This record gives sequence, C-alpha cells and structure tokens, in this order.
Amino acid sequence: MKTTRYQQLMFLALTCFSPVLWAGGVVGTTGPIDVGAMQDYGLMDYAEPPSERDPFTTSDKMYQLSGQQGANRTGGQGFVPFLSGVSLPKMRVRGFVHNNPGESMALLQIDGDDNIHLVQKGDEIGIQSRTGQPNAVLKIISVDQKKVEVQSGSLRQVIIVQ
Repeated sequence: MKTTRYQQLMFLALTCFSPVLWAGGVVGTTGPIDVGAMQDYGLMDYAEPPSERDPFTTSDKMYQLSGQQGANRTGGQGFVPFLSGVSLPKMRVRGFVHNNPGESMALLQIDGDDNIHLVQKGDEIGIQSRTGQPNAVLKIISVDQKKVEVQSGSLRQVIIVQ
C-alpha cells in the first residue's frame, strides 16, 4: 500500500501537534470548582453510635460457653486468687525505679523466662506455660523500695489467640 505525501503530513500533524492525543484523548476543559455547590458531610454522619459493651471484654455468653464459672467475675473478667498452693516459678527482683511516691516500678525476672518484666502495682503477668494452670497469672499487689508483693491467681476470662 502506497501512502501519499498528504497522508504522511496529516499523520505527523495529528501525532505531534494535537493536544488531544498528548492528553490521552481527554476532550474538554476543567473550569473552577463551585465550592458552594459541594455538600459538606460532617464526621458525625459516619460515626457509629456508642456501644453498650466494650468489644474487648468477654461477654457472658462467651463466658458460659467456655465452661468457666465464678461469682467474682465482672462481665466475664476479674482476678481470682488461687485457694490451693500452686507451685510458682522462682522470681528475682533485678532493680527498682522510683518516679514519684506511689509510682514505683520494679524489674522482675521469672525463672524459665528470658525476659525481665517492668512491673508496677496492678500489673498482671501470664504464667500459664510454667504452672500448667489455665489462665494462671501473677498480680503485682505492691511495689516499694525494698520488695515486690505478688499474688498468684487466675484471670477468669476467655483468652483468644489468632
């Protein structure tokens, strides 16, 4: 097929000088945006209503399905001290940190664990793997300049690991 000089010039003009082709074939102009015509959607239009239950606590239904019973639980949770002597791992205090009175912390090492835990009053450390007891924890009762008081017990809650 033989192309004429006219066809070659038209091809060159269309491919090199046409802004439509350079713009990817978009035809039309964009004018200024009319801000007044835009609708304003507030964040509260999309927010969910507050829930009656904390989604991270164990519901009573989950608690019943797990087969655990206990009068001391609150919404399926709560620390319950062990009544019988459960063999606890040996522990060592490696140091103390005193920020302000009543805000003391301690470095607690538990045998069988390579980690040293920074603990303060109210903290709970899981020790299930060391005692063989399900949901076994150590609760830090108090931390002062010379000692750390620890109580063994159970967290009456369902623990889900995914």
